[in-house]
Amino acid sequence: MLPFTKLARAKKIINPITIDFYNLKTLYPEKDEHWYLANTWLRRYEKHSKKDFKYYVLPNANIADIRISEPSRLLSFSYIESYQFSILKSPESIGAFSYYILYKEAPKLSIIFSEHYKKLTVQIFKLKEEKNFITVYKEKNKKTYEYFISDPECESNLKSFFLSLEMEDKNPQLYNDLLNKIDISRRNS
Repeated sequence: MLPFTKLARAKKIINPITIDFYNLKTLYPEKDEHWYLANTWLRRYEKHSKKDFKYYVLPNANIADIRISEPSRLLSFSYIESYQFSILKSPESIGAFSYYILYKEAPKLSIIFSEHYKKLTVQIFKLKEEKNFITVYKEKNKKTYEYFISDPECESNLKSFFLSLEMEDKNPQLYNDLLNKIDISRRNS
């Protein structure tokens, strides 16, 4: 195999993600940004075997707690991993999301794009700091939000996730207290 430069290796990860995203937008023009990003994540997962797809483990998660092969868990992960980028418009949303995936899959290669990633994600962190993230999220991803909050067939983990985002903006202290309780109970089990 010929040696690749770091940029070429990084683009080998980023380009297929971007192509899948735009293919989904073409095939399903009625969907919202979060749906496109989550389904791009699912397509990436489908294309890789589990041993090659290590990045899905969240930093604070115990690997034994994650049974990603269960379809409902897989769906939950796709939406949770992509939610924050969905408040951005295309191409910023997929740009930031693809850099995030690059960071998860090949951290050393992601350094190339770290400054660009920071520029793309400024709005996300600003909204979270101002406690306005969920308000903007609901405006930009109305269909996804309404589905997960109101549909009785909806995956309950995702419904809880979206409700917790709302709580994070409205009552940050209660939100942090609940997260601490969850973390303590995980450590004690």
